[in-house]
Amino acid sequence: MTIPVALLLISGLALAGCASAVDIAREISDRDHRQCMSRGFEPGSESYGTCRWRLTETRTRGEERRSVNTFMRKVNQPPAATPAGAKY
Repeated sequence: MTIPVALLLISGLALAGCASAVDIAREISDRDHRQCMSRGFEPGSESYGTCRWRLTETRTRGEERRSVNTFMRKVNQPPAATPAGAKY
């Protein structure tokens, strides 16, 4: 009896994770749409497409920059202290 309940809970959590990723993507798209519309660009126009593309590029560059910064912090961490008398 507990195995089916556990599987149901795990399945529900997995689906909730997928739904939230879809919700986040939809929210980003809606925010970009509103931002381009507020700048006076009409959906379907070349200028609207350029606006959406630039917002995506700006977001991607920011994510890449954060990823590089995180990597560099890990790389530049001082080495862990070795125990006294340890021979390597």
